[in-house]
Amino acid sequence: MSNMREAEATLEYWRRRYGLADEDLDRYRVYLNAEDDEDWFSDL
Repeated sequence: MSNMREAEATLEYWRRRYGLADEDLDRYRVYLNAEDDEDWFSDL
């Protein structure tokens, strides 16, 4: 669970530093979650 808090803190830092909107971060979260759905060993 602490990894999630660290990730959210990092995203918040990026949002403030680079002036990102919440929608930008939401798109990035969706992108990260989509990668988790991949089955790396499906061709074995």
